[in-house]
Amino acid sequence: MAPWLILMKKWLLVLLGWMWSLSVWGSFPVMHAYLACIWLESHCTNYSQEDKVAFMCGTLFPDIYHVGVFDRTKTHDSHVNLQDVAACKSPFLSGVKLHSFVDNERIKFSSKYKTEKFFPADVPEREYGLMVLEDQCIKPKMDQKFKSHNWLKRKYDINKEEYAYKASKRYLSFWHYFVYRYFVSEPQDTIQYMYYCSFVTLACPNSHSVRFFVSLGRCSPIVKKQIKEQRQDVENYVNALVSHFQTLFDGSER
Repeated sequence: MAPWLILMKKWLLVLLGWMWSLSVWGSFPVMHAYLACIWLESHCTNYSQEDKVAFMCGTLFPDIYHVGVFDRTKTHDSHVNLQDVAACKSPFLSGVKLHSFVDNERIKFSSKYKTEKFFPADVPEREYGLMVLEDQCIKPKMDQKFKSHNWLKRKYDINKEEYAYKASKRYLSFWHYFVYRYFVSEPQDTIQYMYYCSFVTLACPNSHSVRFFVSLGRCSPIVKKQIKEQRQDVENYVNALVSHFQTLFDGSER
C-alpha cells in the first residue's frame, strides 16, 4: 500500500473512533472552540497569549481518548461546574474542565429542543448529524474568532500538561494534526469526503465502525439540505444553544 494511503488510513481510523464513541451526544470541536472563546473573552481577561493557547488546547484535548489511548472518564467529568472551571489555576486544565461542562449542558439543552425536525426519524445517526449541523452553522463565526485568537498557527504545539495523561508524543502529535484538519475544512464536506475515501483506504470494510461511518457519511447530504432549506430554523437553534451558554457564563462569578 502506498505511504499516503497508509497515512490516510490511520487518520480515517482515528476519525471513525472519534465519531463512534460520541454516543453520549457531546459537542463537536467547532462548537467547543467557539464556546471556549466566549469564556475566554468574558472570564480570562488576565490571560496572556500563552495562557489562551493553553486554554484552547485544553478544551479540545479531552476527546483524544477517541484515538484509543485511554478511557473517556480520564478526560471527562460528569459533575464539573463553572466554579470549577473558574477556580482552576492551570489554563490548560481549566479548558479541560470547560469541555466537560459544555458536553454535559449540551446534552440537557438539545434533549429539550425540538431538533427532530432537522432529521427524519429513520436516520439512525441523527444526533451525530445534528452535531455536524451545529458545527457547520457556527463555523463562520468561529473562523472570525480564530483569526483574533490566532490558535491554529500553534496547532502542533503540545502543551506540557498533556503528557500527564500518559499519552505518547506520537499520539499527541497525531491528535493535534487531526484537530487542525477538522478546523480548516467544512464539517459537512469533511464527513462526505471521508465517506468516499473509506471505501479505498480502510482495511476492514465490514467492521462495525466502518459500517457506522458509512451511515454517518450519508448524513452529509442531509446536513447540506437542511442548511439550505431550513437555514433560519437551524440558525435559531444554534443561536439558542449559544445563548444558553452565554447566560450560564454571564451568571458565573468572574
